[in-house]
Amino acid sequence: MEQGPNDVASPVSNAPVGLVDVQIPGPLGTTLAADGTSTEQALETAQLEDAKSTVEAAVKKEGLGDQVTTTVDERGLVIRLKTEPFLFQPGSAGLSPQATRLLAPITTTVAKLQNPVQVEGHTDSTPISTAQFPSNLELGAGRSCAVLRVMWNYKLPPSRTKCATYGALYPIASNDTAAGRAKNRRVEILVLRLQGTPDTPGALGG
Repeated sequence: MEQGPNDVASPVSNAPVGLVDVQIPGPLGTTLAADGTSTEQALETAQLEDAKSTVEAAVKKEGLGDQVTTTVDERGLVIRLKTEPFLFQPGSAGLSPQATRLLAPITTTVAKLQNPVQVEGHTDSTPISTAQFPSNLELGAGRSCAVLRVMWNYKLPPSRTKCATYGALYPIASNDTAAGRAKNRRVEILVLRLQGTPDTPGALGG
């Protein structure tokens, strides 16, 4: 599978969610609010919330609001994309021609931030075993890296990105129903925090 320039992006990773190889020194003289949030953390959260609103407005303008959900949590900004049938056909990691309608406005917003970006591939629990994809881990890798390559094309710097796969390891719904399996088949674009959270001040991964 492809890697980005200078081998900075790993196509398959089983590292815990939210960990990136990034070290950012904490600012001197940081002040904490009563809830334990530093000024820098509060500013970063505000920036991520603003990016969240911008992404939502952009995809809604394209008529694709139902393909995306966005949240800001302890990891950062999470942009969750449905994979089928708009982005990929079942069992495939080949992006559909219309995928750029969704990925272009998302990338434009994300590229304006300085945060590291991790693209994750998730599948349902239905087994797959083909020459191209021996398991769901490979399918998830193919999909996350396909999305990341498009984001590179839209000027997201490869040096602060990576793609990862978790296959069926982290479902967000029951795999016992068709509706649940559809939710589990997803690609998540994570814009990761640099300033940490109130419980873990400082850079993630540090």
